[in-house]
Amino acid sequence: MPEKPLNPFYIQLYEMVAMLKDIWRYKDLRILYKHPDWVMEKYRQ
Repeated sequence: MPEKPLNPFYIQLYEMVAMLKDIWRYKDLRILYKHPDWVMEKYRQ
């Protein structure tokens, strides 16, 4: 079995967990509806 399965459900779940971690880290709910690079543009230099 691959180290990371390519199952679409697993991939979506992994991305949702990453978003929730970002929300917790930056305390900003706009992460849910902004474009994917927004976090990097806003919070990382």
